[in-house]
Amino acid sequence: MEPSKLEIDVERSVRPVVEKMGLEFVDAAVASEPAGAVLRVLLDRPGGIDLDALTEATYNIRPVLEREVPEAERYRLEVSSPGIERPLRRRADFERFAGRQVFVRSSYKIGDRRNFTGRIERVEGDAVVVRADEETLAIPLNKIAKAHLVVEV
Repeated sequence: MEPSKLEIDVERSVRPVVEKMGLEFVDAAVASEPAGAVLRVLLDRPGGIDLDALTEATYNIRPVLEREVPEAERYRLEVSSPGIERPLRRRADFERFAGRQVFVRSSYKIGDRRNFTGRIERVEGDAVVVRADEETLAIPLNKIAKAHLVVEV
């Protein structure tokens, strides 16, 4: 699923702010919930992110959004960690988490299915190579609709 214009504008505006704080911009997503529309900004840092860093980031992000992305005001802003099942969106995410378990939903069928849970072997060319169910699959990065880490027990 391609990011919306709002999500792209939020990333473009917010990324430099959070990177100056030593944080990593993970994702921005718009959601519709019973209590109203939500704009979620996910941030992280090596070793994990704590509530104080998220609070400070919110304080720094809000005025940037008001100034640079005025349509974001229609949404309730939530700034949080990506959690243990962190979304993977960029090539660098798949490279960083090589060797880890992942869920991937392809935007088209590979064989007879679109959903795969397996281990990231590597990123090769424009594809992520995943070992799922005794099968090695090369899934084009531009055909990944959704991907996230999977908790290993």
